[in-house]
Amino acid sequence: MSDREFPSKPAACLSLIWLTTSTHTDDDLSLPKATVKKIVQEIVGPTSGISLDKHAYDLLIECSVEFVTMISSQANEIAEASEKKTIATEHIERALRDLGFAEYIGPVLVAAGEQKDALKGREKRINKIDHSGLSTEELIAMQQRLLQESAVKFQTDQAAAVVPETAGSGMEGVKDEEEGKDEVKEES
Repeated sequence: MSDREFPSKPAACLSLIWLTTSTHTDDDLSLPKATVKKIVQEIVGPTSGISLDKHAYDLLIECSVEFVTMISSQANEIAEASEKKTIATEHIERALRDLGFAEYIGPVLVAAGEQKDALKGREKRINKIDHSGLSTEELIAMQQRLLQESAVKFQTDQAAAVVPETAGSGMEGVKDEEEGKDEVKEES
């Protein structure tokens, strides 16, 4: 099988994680049209002269979603049978084999390996607490101080927001100023 018949990074592999982890109903499961179009153009090639109309893309997306759903459902059953709560690569591999898609196992494993390497290569976030140089006691004291400051600020803001009923609305002078503006305009 050539690269043109089956890319090393199939859309099904890339979208499997999204489809299996999303909380969607069957009605709103889909693949991004732009991504599908890009994958088709990579496979077909820009110089081939072959193009797909909108309905062909929609049908391709529908079939792809059905394929991924079928594989992920089978993999989920395999994971549950082995008392696992997470679908692992070996569950996908077995599902592909059980459903008669063994020829896809190689490219899927390559894509899974590339994804795993990409995740390892990402810089880990620096934990500010671990790198602060402060002891646990100092961090707790700092947290308590910040909470107290926040409570005082909150109470101050709440007290400032309360307008006493005897003080009036505070709008008395506004009406007088507006009337004065009207008089100035009339004089001009």
